[in-house]
Amino acid sequence: MSSRLYRIGIALMMAIAGIALPAAAQEPTPIDTHRDWHTYKFEQNGKLVCFMASQPTKEEGDYTQR
Repeated sequence: MSSRLYRIGIALMMAIAGIALPAAAQEPTPIDTHRDWHTYKFEQNGKLVCFMASQPTKEEGDYTQR
């Protein structure tokens, strides 16, 4: 009986540890910059993900409704 309780206890601790660990998020790596645009890459689930990002260059118009 104590062997069974021991296995249940180990299984329970492993399940709790698996839930408590946060997902490992990889930081994007900068690739290049072209004018105001920046390109980045990172790996997710074994696949390469690339994206572009930019900041607004002008503050024109009435954007209080957004």
